[in-house]
Amino acid sequence: RRKKGGHLVSKMRFVSAQLEAFREAGLWLTAAARANALAARLADGLTALGVTLAVPVQTNMVFAQMPLAMAQRLRDAGAIFYDWRPPAATCVLTRLATSFATPEEDVAKFLKIAKG
Repeated sequence: RRKKGGHLVSKMRFVSAQLEAFREAGLWLTAAARANALAARLADGLTALGVTLAVPVQTNMVFAQMPLAMAQRLRDAGAIFYDWRPPAATCVLTRLATSFATPEEDVAKFLKIAKG
């Protein structure tokens, strides 16, 4: 069972090599900073459109209380995000996430569609 699951010490060198490079080169910090900056840009753009943030943005997650019509418009355009709570009568609390691989153009396009 351990062998099939890749839990042998001999197999760990592959995982360790990736983690070591990720840590030593500071790549983890660069990737996290980029994801966090994109989330801040997304939050600022949504706030400018009148969307309320449930909590301050401190990571790559944005919890936005947006109108149902806006959320549906974004979904119809192909945006994928999660409802954090069941929708209320006029709005829904959504969880939006960015990553180091999120193109800046995607954030701009999301905000353009949100604007309507």
